Order: sequence, then C-alpha cells, then structure tokens
Amino acid sequence: MTGDHEQTADYVEITTEEKKPQLRIVLQETVNASLWENSVPILEELEFDNRTENIYPLVEINITSEPHFLTPRSWMLQQIGPDDLRVLNDRDLTLDGPLLSAQTEASRAVVTIIARAEEQELARVTRDVRMLARNEWGACPVSPTSSPPLYFPMTPLLPVSCAVHPRSSGKRGNPLPWKAIRGTKCAYPASPAGRRDASGR
Repeated sequence: MTGDHEQTADYVEITTEEKKPQLRIVLQETVNASLWENSVPILEELEFDNRTENIYPLVEINITSEPHFLTPRSWMLQQIGPDDLRVLNDRDLTLDGPLLSAQTEASRAVVTIIARAEEQELARVTRDVRMLARNEWGACPVSPTSSPPLYFPMTPLLPVSCAVHPRSSGKRGNPLPWKAIRGTKCAYPASPAGRRDASGR
C-alpha cells in the first residue's frame, strides 16, 4: 500500500483461559462436638474434574486440617482421561472428638485438599472452618435440604416416661404417663422458628 491508501494492521492478542484440573468440594463451615457425637458428615461433596487433554494413570487426593480436628485421609483415582469428571461417594472423615469437646471458645481451622499425579500438584483447595465450643451451638447441623432438627444437644433429654403422650398409649383415660411427666423436671426443646402451628406449639 502507498500514498493515501496506506493501511496499518492492528494486531490484537487473544488469550484463552488455560484449562487445569479442578477440585470441587462442599464442606461444613462450622463444626463442634455435635458433628462427632451425631455422625454428621463434614464433607458433603468431593469431585475431581480433569478439564485438560492429559491422561493421568493415578491421581491421589489428600485432605488435612490445621489444627488436626479431622484425621487426614487419601483417595486414589485410576485412569483419569481427558475431560474426565470423577465424583467421590465415599467421603467419610474421622473427627477428633476429644479435641472438639475440649473447645471452650471459637477458633479458626484450615482444611486443605490437594490432588497430585506423582509429584505434580494438579489442584489445591483451602477452606476456613470455625470450631465452636459446645455451648456456642444449640442445634446439631443438618443439610439445607433436610427438615429442621427436633433434637437439641444443649437441651436435656426427656426421660422415657416423658416421651409417651396419654393419647398415644392406646388406652383411654390412662393418666399414668402424664402424671409421670408432672412429677419430673422435664425440659422441652423449643420449636424451630417458623415451625409453630396456630396454637403456638
């Protein structure tokens, strides 16, 4: 090109996001001794997504915490192909019950999950977790999809006799269970917010 018709070329650099393997997790954000006592899962979801074209014969996934309120655990995944997604169904973790029971105030813990292929680190995820004392949490944690709990660890358990209502005894006019309730110092857990009926129960 010459003269008035001279043109210039603009070079635009186009960058694309580098695809890397990913770890996806769903983890309880707050823990205390109730999880250990009630066997509530702390790790609700764990997935390894190989978003690359690479093939990994063996991938090791490790989970640890600091401080060690959970026991370290490893998972071995074999023959991970390109764009392969692995969902781990066995996510049971062992919690340190004595350590959680000894908590007298809230403190911070860090959970780390790392995926490796031989010596190469493929993905890493860290999550902050709050460890609470027993008296800082009134209800046992549950999954968001489940119904609100009716058992509260901070509330004394009812005696066996308190669990029987006169109408459920199968005998009309049988006052014995109700009299037993009156004679004991029973504490009834309050209904969760939004769960009371028209009578206020």
